[in-house]
Amino acid sequence: MRKKLIESTQPPECRKQGWWTIVQETEDIIVLNIFCDGILKSRHCIDISKKNYATWLPRGEWTARKLEWSYDIETEWQYRYYNKNKVKLFKLSDSDKKLLYERFGEDSQKSRSYLFELISRSEYEWACERREEGEKRRQKRVDDIMSKIPPLPDDITDWFYKTAVGEDFAFKNEETGKFVCTVCHKGAKRERYCRDNGEPVRNNDIVSCPHCGSRIRFKTLKRSVFASKDVVVVQPVDDMMSVIRFCNVIGNVTVKETDFHVYEKIRVLTGKGANTAPHKNVYYEQYRGAFDNKSNPRQHRTEDKQYMYPIGIKEALEGTKAEAWTALFTEFVAAGMELAYDDLITCFDGDMHTLMELLFRGRFYRLMSEESGRFSSTGAYCGVLNIKGTSMEEVFRISDRQLINRLRDRNGDNLMLEWLQWSERNHKKLSDKVLAWLMKNRLHTSSMAWAKLKFSPEQAMNYIERQRREQYCEKSIREVISQYEDYMDMCRRLKKDTSDEMVFRPRELRRRHDEAAAEIKEREAEITADEYSQRYPNAEKVFKEIAGKLEYRNDKYMIVVPKKNVDIVKEGRELHHCAGASDRYFDRIAQNETYICFLRKTEEPDKPYYTIEVEPGGTIRQHRGMDDEEPEIEEVKPFLREWQREIRKRMNHEDHALAAASRQKREENIRELQEKNNTRVLEGLMEDFMEAAGY
Repeated sequence: MRKKLIESTQPPECRKQGWWTIVQETEDIIVLNIFCDGILKSRHCIDISKKNYATWLPRGEWTARKLEWSYDIETEWQYRYYNKNKVKLFKLSDSDKKLLYERFGEDSQKSRSYLFELISRSEYEWACERREEGEKRRQKRVDDIMSKIPPLPDDITDWFYKTAVGEDFAFKNEETGKFVCTVCHKGAKRERYCRDNGEPVRNNDIVSCPHCGSRIRFKTLKRSVFASKDVVVVQPVDDMMSVIRFCNVIGNVTVKETDFHVYEKIRVLTGKGANTAPHKNVYYEQYRGAFDNKSNPRQHRTEDKQYMYPIGIKEALEGTKAEAWTALFTEFVAAGMELAYDDLITCFDGDMHTLMELLFRGRFYRLMSEESGRFSSTGAYCGVLNIKGTSMEEVFRISDRQLINRLRDRNGDNLMLEWLQWSERNHKKLSDKVLAWLMKNRLHTSSMAWAKLKFSPEQAMNYIERQRREQYCEKSIREVISQYEDYMDMCRRLKKDTSDEMVFRPRELRRRHDEAAAEIKEREAEITADEYSQRYPNAEKVFKEIAGKLEYRNDKYMIVVPKKNVDIVKEGRELHHCAGASDRYFDRIAQNETYICFLRKTEEPDKPYYTIEVEPGGTIRQHRGMDDEEPEIEEVKPFLREWQREIRKRMNHEDHALAAASRQKREENIRELQEKNNTRVLEGLMEDFMEAAGY
């Protein structure tokens, strides 16, 4: 669209009321000047020869919107949905209508409605054509790039078998009864296979094939070995870019064949030289094997760890931002390392490069594999090591070099490092037996926090193993520990002396656990109340202060003020509501915001009937009976009104101040509920609400 030409052309004037459109021609461009009550709303420009359109707005902006959007749709929104109403706005002279029909190649003139739809449909079709053409151009660019990608190496499955599987096998042929070597594919009776010491062969033993002499793993229970791993292949594409290819190799090794297939999932193009963007583009495998960067329809992801194909690393990474990894990657691959290469390739932190080299040179292979993928979404390292460390001790956060050597000798992982750090920090020795037990059961230091004061690591291991063996044979070690932690928590709730060995080291954990659970259930109200007393020590003091002001009775009903927290808990349990099971009520009592009182029938003073939440000024916020219901509430209300009047008589200056503060907090709470649109709670409060006179 020739925008400067349009802007230099003065629009006509319009004196007519309502919507009106005046047509101009500027060279080959049709300009629809759209007015409302004589005010220019927009100038919709159409270039039929180039199948293009645009709209100029009086504020000096250009938009790519279609004609139907040029009639002040933002205020007349309904016209967007009803074409018949849109057309009412499309008013123009007969001469202008004739001109538009001619320009759009229509011989006969029809209605304004038809003309409007003709222009709208034309613009819609032009937009579709442009999108299609743009998509074709984009797809051609993708195809051109993808055509440059070299084929995958021919030997990738052979390399994968040697690297990921790493061994050959002897499987039983069910037809012949012989065990067939996957190297030479010749079979022999089981008797011809034997261990190196001459003893009969067993499942998973490494033996020599009697035919070819290859070292193979003898399989008696399986007839195949399945393998599936992600691999990375890096290849140069041209002088401008390289490709990083993420593939999944999957297949089986059987008595008859070794069958592996490569499924390429993701291609990442990385620039070279001046064009060194880490990820120029990411292309995902589509449904028919093609690659595109427009979408990821199969939700392809890389695995946590991959193997890297060894050939072409130097040529592919040279000139890219990942070039610094070339030498190390070559060594990692030669050592058969399975790492998060996808994360390392996109990490340009020199400290990470130094860390990985230190771990590799130090032979901390397992730890190295784990830390290679410890990156946040922003690409920052977030592992357990000190990436800024300048020495082994600083990197591992361990000052004792012997502990570091121990980690290396056992090819330890993150968990082992965590325990060795704990050992040094707490000056506690960990035997090889204990350390192996912790690793086997994947127990973190946080999982063993229960043992730090009462047990040594070895004592903890022996105790838990004995309990599992004698009491919980159906449970795992972690489950037994959970049972012990649950037991100790109940002991603390029951105020037992947890420093007493008879308590913290029960011989029969299951029995003592069940006994504690039963006692908790029996004394639940008392225990809960005691916990509230610890959190709100002033609550019971408040009860004594308000008893003389709030207690009241007549012939039919009476108001009772609880004496202890346990009274509220028991009342809530008896009536099956939340008064004794929520912190908020005790918090309000402690702050003199509201109080909990009991409404009883005078003839049944000890039988729970209603629980009342009342403000210092006598305003009732809630009144709840059994199961949050309100039995006989209309009969009760006259007594409650009588009680409110009596409270007013007993109030002093301090009580009035507390009542005013309570009212303010109540109003703030209501506003908050209104803002959250919590209508259910609001309705419940309004049903119960009984404001005292004067408040």
